Amino acid sequence: MTTSSTVSSPTVRSALADSLDRLQVLLASELQLARELKAVMLAKQQTLVTNDVAALQPQSERELALSARFAATEGARLAGLAGLAGAYGMAPESMTMDVLLRRLAGEPHCAELSALAAELRCELRELSVINDDNRHLTQNLLDYAALVVKLAARASGEVCYGRDGQFAEAPAARALVDDRI
Repeated sequence: MTTSSTVSSPTVRSALADSLDRLQVLLASELQLARELKAVMLAKQQTLVTNDVAALQPQSERELALSARFAATEGARLAGLAGLAGAYGMAPESMTMDVLLRRLAGEPHCAELSALAAELRCELRELSVINDDNRHLTQNLLDYAALVVKLAARASGEVCYGRDGQFAEAPAARALVDDRI
């Protein structure tokens, strides 16, 4: 079922074309946000590897901001898809990009939407891998920090931090820092 076989009046066809244009813009925006998010997450990965705590906070804040924008754009795209469902006599929740692309086969918007959707899927797969890697790196840093605190506590009988958050000058704690780290 194509656009022309489903939609008969020129006004409805024009509204459908406008909706497809908006959907294409939203997909392009999502793709751009995914690429920006990937760049930030890769930079964050380097920060985790080098343990640059000062750089971690702004990168994490940027990641959260981009994630929120991405989620909002995705929500708008899903709402656009749901809006298109009515033109094809479908329930809003049953309209997906794959369903729409099958319905648009051979239509002018199909190739552009299909290419954008494929690129977005690829970016999302890469983001998932990077996110998993960053989660593992973060967990490793937390495990290492827990080990250092545990060893420091064992060496002196208590956690060896002063009021300023630095290791205390207890001889056992100082020896641990000098010899083990």
